[in-house]
Amino acid sequence: MDLLHKRDFMASPYRSEREKLISIKRWNVRRFFKLLDSLADFLESDKCYRLADNYLIAMVFTYFLRASLEPDEYTQQNFFAALFLAYNMEEDEGEFLLAELEDWLDCTVADLKQVRYELFQRVEYRGAVSRACCDIVMRSANPEHKVWQRRRHIYHSGIVSKKTWYNDGEKTVCPVCNGYDSEEEDYY
Repeated sequence: MDLLHKRDFMASPYRSEREKLISIKRWNVRRFFKLLDSLADFLESDKCYRLADNYLIAMVFTYFLRASLEPDEYTQQNFFAALFLAYNMEEDEGEFLLAELEDWLDCTVADLKQVRYELFQRVEYRGAVSRACCDIVMRSANPEHKVWQRRRHIYHSGIVSKKTWYNDGEKTVCPVCNGYDSEEEDYY
């Protein structure tokens, strides 16, 4: 399918590292989206995309590629471990994710933490994934898929805007939380 330079995934200070390639093969994409299909109930229950927005899912796929997972390793447990790792890298509310994931796990939280650590080792402790890398993944791996449309509302982004604090009680609120969805609302 596409050959991407590793620099597209993460800048490295070492010339030899930048020149290595990460290959996205057709089977990687097929297996990943088959896995996402098996997680449809989980994704559907995440109405505001707080647990798995498009960038976190792109990070999960990047971890799968970096770890060189075999086809039989594209499992829900590995997905949740990679999502947990991505969440730890990008979000401030790691315990929130664990509390929300418990109902979906086929293992204990302690087991999930162990699998996350093993995955972190397999990616050689390269947990940082740039926004540019995520954009490349979304453009390269089934770009029309609905999972890439999972944009989180700015209210759930962890960014506190001036509007929230300084306009005498006026607040930017997620339209899904308010019971409606508007195209005019701010998404990131």
